[in-house]
Amino acid sequence: MVKQRLKQELDDMIGKDKLFNQEQKQAIFNRIESGGHSEVKSKRPFFMAGLTIAVVSIAVVLFLSEVSFAPNKGKEAEESTHPVETEESEPVQDETKEPEDTNEYTSLQLTDELDEIYQQYAQTHDEKLLEGLKPFDIFRLYHESMIQFDRRTEFELYYQEGQYFPYDEFEPFATDLAMDEVGKQNYRDFYQELLTIDQFEIEYVSDHEALIHYEEPTEGNPLSFRVVKNSNGVWKIPWIPFH
Repeated sequence: MVKQRLKQELDDMIGKDKLFNQEQKQAIFNRIESGGHSEVKSKRPFFMAGLTIAVVSIAVVLFLSEVSFAPNKGKEAEESTHPVETEESEPVQDETKEPEDTNEYTSLQLTDELDEIYQQYAQTHDEKLLEGLKPFDIFRLYHESMIQFDRRTEFELYYQEGQYFPYDEFEPFATDLAMDEVGKQNYRDFYQELLTIDQFEIEYVSDHEALIHYEEPTEGNPLSFRVVKNSNGVWKIPWIPFH
């Protein structure tokens, strides 16, 4: 069908009555037909060569991509097997917490822990809250009750066993030790002076008695404050504490 169409197109272009006879037209047709086939055949090798080059180019690109990706992939695998080291933050130390075995103190001020104990003890006066506390802890709680003018808590902190404590009930105690505003202000001033003391030393006279040594803040005179342990093993303040 292709040949017939080409021949028909050639006849239409050249015509039957023009310069070329039938043999010439046939020769022209044969030349065109021969040239067309050679052209088709000649294009096929170029097409195959181009296709081959394209395939090889794609393979090279893929190979180079794999090579360039492989080191990064190995590095990622190595990093995944070795966890990132992070700097460990140093534990925050509680500056208000004092050593357990110390016999020296630098302040009469309550620690956070003692302040919490005082708040609970002032409400309940439960002696179990004082179990395990040291003589200087009781010394601090005692002065805190004084500055708060909490006579009930002060009363409960005294050593009340034996004949050395003169009060059997709280009411007479509160009446005798009642202060007017002038007396309260005088004690506030005295307490502020006590807060300036930066050296207290504990001496254990026995298993049931300890002395707290410090210097009087205004005159610098040495003082010794006694603390004694009751039958429940809790440290308390004797009625006459200064030794």
